[in-house]
Amino acid sequence: MPPKVQMSNARHYKAEGTITDIKVFPGRSHLMAVQEDWQEIADYALDWALAHT
Repeated sequence: MPPKVQMSNARHYKAEGTITDIKVFPGRSHLMAVQEDWQEIADYALDWALAHT
């Protein structure tokens, strides 16, 4: 999704304890996980999850 749509979606998550962040990976399509260098995204997601647990 375009970053503008993602930012709009994130604003709707307001429940107590909800954590939302937006990370834009320039030049990537919606199917980032199947593109070259997908490990960069996986590492970011893992680091984010570990930091928020």
